[in-house]
Amino acid sequence: MHTKAILVQRFSRYFGIKKAFSIAIGAAVVAFLIMFFSRSLAIFIVAAVIMGVFNGFVQTLITTIISQETDAKSQGTIMGLNASYMSVGQILGPIVGGAIATIFIPLPLLAGAISAFFCLLLSFKVLKPGVKKESAF
Repeated sequence: MHTKAILVQRFSRYFGIKKAFSIAIGAAVVAFLIMFFSRSLAIFIVAAVIMGVFNGFVQTLITTIISQETDAKSQGTIMGLNASYMSVGQILGPIVGGAIATIFIPLPLLAGAISAFFCLLLSFKVLKPGVKKESAF
């Protein structure tokens, strides 16, 4: 089994999938802020490693959560929408980050922290326990 899969499996088993997802987003916020405020390459690298690990958790757990929270006939549609949103983010993210960096080089890290923080707040609202499965149709 892949090392990342083992880490995600243990992390999500210990905290529960939804809580692990929120913790991973919170860790990404902290990592972005550490990178933004760091004045040392060593601290920046440690924060980047933390970001890489927990971003991998987010990417892995989001598909699991979508699968669990969506009824069987809607899963393909919802997974397709998720893939589309991720593609748009991968296209627009570097463009917006580059534009923000023209103002101040570390500013995209702060923008990432703010964006991830809003995602964290949304995760608390959307991932409430006991909510019925949703249908796209």
